[in-house]
Amino acid sequence: MRAMLDKLTSWVGLALAAVLLVAGGLLTWANAFVADQVDYQLGMQEITMPAEEAIAELPDADREALEPFVGSPLDTGAEAKAYADHYILAHMNASSDGRTYQEAPTPTRPPPTARPSPGCASRCSWATPCAGCCSTATRSPPSA
Repeated sequence: MRAMLDKLTSWVGLALAAVLLVAGGLLTWANAFVADQVDYQLGMQEITMPAEEAIAELPDADREALEPFVGSPLDTGAEAKAYADHYILAHMNASSDGRTYQEAPTPTRPPPTARPSPGCASRCSWATPCAGCCSTATRSPPSA
């Protein structure tokens, strides 16, 4: 009985080692693939991180997050995150008084409080202003 338990334990250990080796290889390949795709996709956009002058008036936290990447091509995930979180967001907040994208009105999307009346909603399209039945409101986009 003891010999059989030793063999079973050995085989289970060997199988576990093989599974972990295969998983490690696949994870290493996936990491390289994703890094390559991020570099490729961002490289196609030809975005350059903002220059020192462009970030000078940003809040300290945003400026400090962008300083390591000043003037370099945006081609890594870390650069894209810094650009989105500390450059685009800072400018969006400044231009919209801190409102989110969904809350900020645009020519085709009124503020969230402007909604058509129930009878009008069926006659209005999402991006087209309602023709008199709802004053100046437009229909809100379909819920996801």
